[in-house]
Amino acid sequence: MPVPEYVRQIREKIGHELLFMPGVIAIIMNERGETLIHLRADTKTWALVGGILEPGEEPAPATAREVWEEVGLHVEPEQIVGV
Repeated sequence: MPVPEYVRQIREKIGHELLFMPGVIAIIMNERGETLIHLRADTKTWALVGGILEPGEEPAPATAREVWEEVGLHVEPEQIVGV
């Protein structure tokens, strides 16, 4: 996944200083209790589906968007399990 434009703009101003960016991760399980993981394009490692929030975005819509973008599934988040 390419770096979002707003992150590029921030990086132009602050360089490589520490940048906190809220993120979401979806734990998607099927009826057999199996958990969905995917092969990340950037690191070539297996991981839960997730990503960073866009400016002004809430966690539930961000989670649904990230799942759609990464694995093509439409989901409706049921609960937040940690912050």
